[in-house]
Amino acid sequence: MRPNEGACIVKQNRGEIGVYSEPGHGTTFKIYLPVAKVLGKPSPEETVRSVETGGSETILVCEDEGQIRKLIFAMLTKLRYHVIEADNAEHALEIVNQNRGPIHLLLTDVVMPQTNGFELARMVNAVRPEIRVLYMSGYTDQRLAGSWIIEPGTPLLQKPFTAAVLDQRIRQLLGEKTAGSGPHQQR
Repeated sequence: MRPNEGACIVKQNRGEIGVYSEPGHGTTFKIYLPVAKVLGKPSPEETVRSVETGGSETILVCEDEGQIRKLIFAMLTKLRYHVIEADNAEHALEIVNQNRGPIHLLLTDVVMPQTNGFELARMVNAVRPEIRVLYMSGYTDQRLAGSWIIEPGTPLLQKPFTAAVLDQRIRQLLGEKTAGSGPHQQR
């Protein structure tokens, strides 16, 4: 994780971070999160609904954090999507240029080293305009808006997210006839 990204995630989940530091002895971080609601056994309706989720489309995931990328891969494969992984924008572009099979969706982190997710999406859509784009970020909308102008309707998924929320956003995007508008980097 990048500096402050963890703090943003904790605060978004109504949590607190305590820090204790002593020269020569190190630093201790304590993360306090609210107690999760205990969920009961899913109803038969929920079980049927969960079987009907997902799809067979191909999704290119571009995420520079390895653990997050693995988690997203696991979510998507469990939902029966075909997943291609890229650990940076250059790798994602290489995959797009070399893979002539269908890629239905690019799921990309916004903040990455070298090339951000918005620029990656522009480059991908220049080569393969049929590929839809879903952005994801651990930063708040306000924090992103400080670096980019994010047009209304830009599909942005806030980290952390559940497999159900991810699937819902993917189904919304792949069901649309036109791709959503994208952001422009401020100069």
